[in-house]
Amino acid sequence: MGLHLAYNIDLDVAGLMILVILYIVVRTNYSVTDDLIQFRRFLVAAALTVAADIATCVAIGSARVMNPLLASVIYMSYYDLQMLAGYYMCCYIAILKKRRGGGDDYHSETLLPGLIFVGAVILMIINLFMGFFNRFDRELGYSHGPFFGLMFILPLIMVFISISLLIRARSVLRKWEIRTILILYTLLVVGIALRVTILPEYMPDGFLIALGALGILFSLETPDYRSLMKTMDDLERATRIKDNFLISITHEVRTPINTMLGMNELILRKSDNDEVRECAENAVEAGNTLLSLVNDLLDLSKVESGTQEIVNAEYEPASLINDCYNMISDRAASKGLEFTIICEETIPSLLKGDMIRIRQVMINMLTNAVKYTDKGSIIMEVRGREIGEGRVNFIIKVSDTGIGIREEDLPKVFEKFGRADLPRNRSIEGTGLGMPLSKGLCQAMNGDIEVMSTFGKGSIFIATIPQEVVDPTPLGTFKIGGEHKNIAPMKYHLFNAPKAKILIVDDTKLNLKLIKKLLEPTQVQVTTAESGPKALSLLEEEEYDLIFMDHLMPDMDGIETYKLFKESNSSFNKNTPVIMLTANAMRGMKEEYLAMGFDDYLGKPVIGEKLEQMIIKWLPADLIELL
Repeated sequence: MGLHLAYNIDLDVAGLMILVILYIVVRTNYSVTDDLIQFRRFLVAAALTVAADIATCVAIGSARVMNPLLASVIYMSYYDLQMLAGYYMCCYIAILKKRRGGGDDYHSETLLPGLIFVGAVILMIINLFMGFFNRFDRELGYSHGPFFGLMFILPLIMVFISISLLIRARSVLRKWEIRTILILYTLLVVGIALRVTILPEYMPDGFLIALGALGILFSLETPDYRSLMKTMDDLERATRIKDNFLISITHEVRTPINTMLGMNELILRKSDNDEVRECAENAVEAGNTLLSLVNDLLDLSKVESGTQEIVNAEYEPASLINDCYNMISDRAASKGLEFTIICEETIPSLLKGDMIRIRQVMINMLTNAVKYTDKGSIIMEVRGREIGEGRVNFIIKVSDTGIGIREEDLPKVFEKFGRADLPRNRSIEGTGLGMPLSKGLCQAMNGDIEVMSTFGKGSIFIATIPQEVVDPTPLGTFKIGGEHKNIAPMKYHLFNAPKAKILIVDDTKLNLKLIKKLLEPTQVQVTTAESGPKALSLLEEEEYDLIFMDHLMPDMDGIETYKLFKESNSSFNKNTPVIMLTANAMRGMKEEYLAMGFDDYLGKPVIGEKLEQMIIKWLPADLIELL
């Protein structure tokens, strides 16, 4: 039987040898990871594809002497192995995406390529008997079937899926990694083009596939790269642990702050002694400062991890600016500084954005100016610049006549915990969190913040934040209204409700004692529970008009307690509103609690007035006597 070759297979043989060597090297020298397993499978499939390609070349050249069924099986193997290699490349890309934190949808992303491979196998089996793609015959030799061109559609779809996976993974894969894989597909296209045009007698496909696999090995799977990826995974794991720790410690720190502020509020409500009231006011101020620091730490962690939530809503710039003035004016006045606000009259009167975060940025900028200015003035200029499509750049410029920053220290301004010219500024209060946090918040809102400074003369900080225009009516002449007062007299309560029954669930005795004290003037009947099981027991025994539930409690937390309470379908409290009362006051938590089924949310530290307002909102009207 005179077997001979229809094409020159030298390059295919070289490619096959390279792929085999690559597989042996990867198998023996590389640590096993999920993505490496898929890469090894790709190498095996690619090597078998090249071997089948060589066998197909022999079958086509010897079609008149070879058994037609055997020749058809060889061609079918070449086609299906080619599809299998494409499937494993899709799996490789999907597992890379998953390992880099791009989601857990690996199986859903590889389902379609798997189905296409199975479809290719079925079609080629049918082709064995129908010959609609190609056929082998001892009299006619090898010939194309009527639908030969359609045979290339499935490989093209597999390539398209692979590229779409790369596009979806671009947020977690590096650009050069994506380019390396794209080079593999480019080499395949080049190989086909060469065979069709200038090298019709050569089969360069296998050699070019081997070059592409070699590039992937060196670029994505070398030992140094694997070590780097392990280090990055360790860093990401450490970051998650740090974030979880901050969330936990924030709750733990907020709990004593809540008690401290609440008890001082009680002192301010009940005491007529000026000295005692002054001490309580100082304690409240110190507590609020500590609370602000805790919030900054948590916010900075969320900004760094990319989980900072931006909640856009309509707001009035005039109200925002007035709030900032009231919060800073007393501090500036205490240092004898002139504090001026210049507001452009053409700013739209109603914007849409995250006012809370913008106010946080403005306060940080102003606080920073006050800290580093001992004499002279602070000026905040607010402007709006149209950027088209109903949007404006909301520009905040804060200038001071303070100590200024050396040019070489300017990069340190936005470094977390960084302090420019530390020896000279050692006595300045603060942690160095304010400006790094402000920059992170501005960038999270698609804006930015920059600094200019002249050492010894002062500094200028400019924040630019895009906002949506809701009402383009100009703001007009802006007037500062109302002086800020640190502590208002607290000898009041809003209502009486002697027949109302409220259950408070909290694992901290001091918190329970504080809330009972705050509600004493209202005459509300308050029952307390220090654990979830105790709360469930009380809910089975008596009817309550309102329930306040803490979140983080040992053994059984507030969410688990709430779920068990709802599942029990208590006849006493089936329709009783449940309010989440927690120190877990991160942004977005209210929406999460409401989605779980809680009726409302009240964050700690507990403020007496807000607590009473929440009770008024949810207690039946016939139980309340408003004052």
